[in-house]
Amino acid sequence: MSEEAKSWIEVQAEEKTWIDRLRDSRGIKESDPTVGLAFSGGGIRSATLNLGILQALQSLGLLKYVQYLSTVSGGGYIGGWLVTNYFRRCKDTRDVEKAEFLTRERDQPDGPEKGYAVRHLRQYSRYLAPRTGFFSADTWSIATIWIRNTLLIQMAVVLAIALVLTGGHGIHPLSDWLAGTHETGAAAGAVFLTLGLILAVANAGPKSRLGQGGVVGIASLIFFSSLALASAAKWWAVEGPASRTPLFVAGGLFFFMGLSGGWVARKPAAGLRAAIMIGAAGAAGCAFILAAAAYVEGQCCWMPKPWWPLLGPPLVTLTLCGILTLHIGAMGRDMDDLRREWWSRFTAWLTVLSFSYSVLGIAAVPGPYWLIQGWQSLSAAIQSAGAAGILGLIGTAIVSGKSDKTDGNSGGVMSLVADYGAYAFIALLILSVGLGVSTAVERFSPWPVLIVISALGTFAWLCFDLNEFSMNPFYRNRLVRAFLGASLKAEERARSQPFTGFNADVDVRIADLAADLGDESYKGPYPIINTALNRGGDSDLDVQERQAQNFIFTPLYCGTADPHGGSQDAFRPTREYRKNTFYGTAIAISGAAASPNMGFNTSPAVAFLMTMFNVRLGWWVPNPAMDAWKKKAPHFQLRYLVKEMAGAAGAGSKHVYLSDGGHFENLAVYELLRRRCRFIIACDGEQDANLTFESLAGLIRKAWIDFQIIVRIDVNGIGQRDSNGLSRSHCAVGRILYPEGDEGVLLYIKSSVTGDEPADIMQYRASSPTFPHESTGDQFFSENQFESYRNLGFHIGRTTMQAAVDECQHHGAIDWSQFMVALRQRWMAPAAGSADFTRHTEALKKFWERIGSDPKLAFLDPEFFPEWQQIVPGAGSTKGVTGDLPADPVVFRKAFYLSQELLQLMEDVYIDLKLEDFSSHPDNRGWMNLFKHWTWHPPSALPGPCPAAPTARGFRCSPKTPSGSMSQPSLWKRAKRA
Repeated sequence: MSEEAKSWIEVQAEEKTWIDRLRDSRGIKESDPTVGLAFSGGGIRSATLNLGILQALQSLGLLKYVQYLSTVSGGGYIGGWLVTNYFRRCKDTRDVEKAEFLTRERDQPDGPEKGYAVRHLRQYSRYLAPRTGFFSADTWSIATIWIRNTLLIQMAVVLAIALVLTGGHGIHPLSDWLAGTHETGAAAGAVFLTLGLILAVANAGPKSRLGQGGVVGIASLIFFSSLALASAAKWWAVEGPASRTPLFVAGGLFFFMGLSGGWVARKPAAGLRAAIMIGAAGAAGCAFILAAAAYVEGQCCWMPKPWWPLLGPPLVTLTLCGILTLHIGAMGRDMDDLRREWWSRFTAWLTVLSFSYSVLGIAAVPGPYWLIQGWQSLSAAIQSAGAAGILGLIGTAIVSGKSDKTDGNSGGVMSLVADYGAYAFIALLILSVGLGVSTAVERFSPWPVLIVISALGTFAWLCFDLNEFSMNPFYRNRLVRAFLGASLKAEERARSQPFTGFNADVDVRIADLAADLGDESYKGPYPIINTALNRGGDSDLDVQERQAQNFIFTPLYCGTADPHGGSQDAFRPTREYRKNTFYGTAIAISGAAASPNMGFNTSPAVAFLMTMFNVRLGWWVPNPAMDAWKKKAPHFQLRYLVKEMAGAAGAGSKHVYLSDGGHFENLAVYELLRRRCRFIIACDGEQDANLTFESLAGLIRKAWIDFQIIVRIDVNGIGQRDSNGLSRSHCAVGRILYPEGDEGVLLYIKSSVTGDEPADIMQYRASSPTFPHESTGDQFFSENQFESYRNLGFHIGRTTMQAAVDECQHHGAIDWSQFMVALRQRWMAPAAGSADFTRHTEALKKFWERIGSDPKLAFLDPEFFPEWQQIVPGAGSTKGVTGDLPADPVVFRKAFYLSQELLQLMEDVYIDLKLEDFSSHPDNRGWMNLFKHWTWHPPSALPGPCPAAPTARGFRCSPKTPSGSMSQPSLWKRAKRA
């Protein structure tokens, strides 16, 4: 047995060692937080926007503090560009800090490499086909590669369908043979049926450990025995003597089943009752089947062959289901509820098998015949209109299969079009293949056709690589050329293949990034490439809605972690996983948006359609939880092709299906939360024209469900736009509350326009109103488009962080504690109740005026302001005060009511400004500082509160001592923490 997969705890320990060494090499202080940078999905749009944000971070001196770089989908494009440039161009810490490849071209020194890394991206902004046009080889390469791969995939699928339908043509010969050997067929059927029923009765108890696969096997044994019994019934009813033998055999068989059921349930009386009832029902059922066989075989059906071989076995099975129903009814309360549940599920599987058998038989034999006869009966006009309608529906379904309005759960118009178009295509395909198979069978007989199709199919399923003949390699090669190729120097670029323009040396092994942090090693941020492991075929209820979980590629380990902290972690060393993995492969998988299996967007019908037309960017990889984790692709392709086609990929097979990480979580923040990063910059460049923040909301839910991490953030400043569609801000700052008690900061940057952007950006927005949320389907950026998104990212980055950096930068170093506070104060949404804030400020002002204008209350000056003696030397005499309280009854009375008024003000502020939840909000900091000041120096000269004074729930005052008169534990705890 191979070595066990690594757990997340083991992986985390090794990562931490690597990160600690990285921090040391960059001179990051121990007190500085772990900083994570996340780039969202969004194709070339997200990549270009985040290029500008990277340039802004570098210009502000912040990029050198980033220790984790987490990317997903389009964010992985620019993440790969950054990582490979660090890897190839930065050989020491000084190079890393300068990162000259990020500098804008006008700031670069003269030379042959002037601004090349950024200029290369602009040149390849149409990365799929840099040179477009009707006579462009790039344009025609897309078409030829897609046609070639699609034909190979379709060949494999059509051969599989043809093989099944050819087997359907064997139903009639097999039925005729069994009818001719009726005694043998009946005996064999009775034996298998008896064996299946015995196994079913034995495993029907709640203590049985037989799983779904075993139960389906028993149901299949019972169902296929029904073919022999149906064939024998045909002979008895149509050709043989009117024998009563079948009735006695059936009665005895079901009588035995009833007794067995009673014996297993240990209820002899109930068993005898059930035996008598279902024995009689069995005989009646057998008589019904004989009568049905005689009737069906005697009819003239609109089909070239008799109906009974198609209808007989399902009829026998469904009759058996009725007898089982009577069995349950006869047992009554003597059969426990769990046993009844087992039998209900068992009869459900018998029904599914019966339906599938009928569909197969009809599709193989009468279906093509109906198709031809029906089509020929239509007029030419109706034929043309029908063909155009069907083809249009199928074409629309293909296009809408990856629409942003289509998913596996919604009931929108696009989803309905995709589903119904897919079903129409499936029906048309099966009937068309069935027509071809029927023609061949009629000419050559079933066996030669079966042999030829099996041979061709075996060749296709074993030789056609499921991964390499998807569109992923096409996608990967162009991503590598456009984004990773920008890191090559002039002499390396010269080695590119002159005809294709590709360079075999561009891609980088992910594991090479984890080398020792020596002078020549990689010193950039630790990359985390996020993908979605599809689990649509799993029965785990935790993934029924998500249908996926996160799967990561990192320099040290690749794999997936159990989100609930269980024992399902499965990580393998990157250097050995799949015999090594390249960065280009990982980012292509992470960006596999068009895929039959799309996590929570998976629809089985659409999956079939997308597979047939090779809209497939996903990738099959070895399951890190299995022993064969070092292998690359599946050996036998058909099994995995069927899983992909049915949207039924799961985590329990030797290979798992990965697709776009956005099919699980599209902000790439999920793994940074798992690593407890204290400061996270999330750059959201996804298409979100209506600013619904779907990905952010999904992240918040998953963070709580999977990690018990609370993320609190108010995005109204971005989402609430004016009549011109302009937001108030580009960002929002949120709090991350980790379950261990630590607190982090989330700086959420959204692709948005506020009206303060440079003129070139606003001009482009005027010409393209959907900017900056143009369709992700547009992967062919013009120069103006590229520069507008890049410059917008740079503007957003500088606008968001420059003021905080200027405030917190000392001698070239960032005071991170101060920096995070400054960001929160600047960008956190206004606290609720601004009107209440002003009203309470006025009340406090009047409170001070009353004390300041009344000489008799002068003794309170040093009580409220302990610094009074330092501010006004010799002032603040406590003359007239006996002990802690004023001796004069008049002054005491004033002080008493003043203390009640003060406490009421505190309570009003506490309730109206919601200090229980928002005590740390920057807008409430003044009140919290004031209350904290009073907790440190309680006004001892004020009388305690009246015990009968009304107080709201949650605001409690302690009357024990005057010095404790303003204690409110929850409030003071927050005050001290703030």
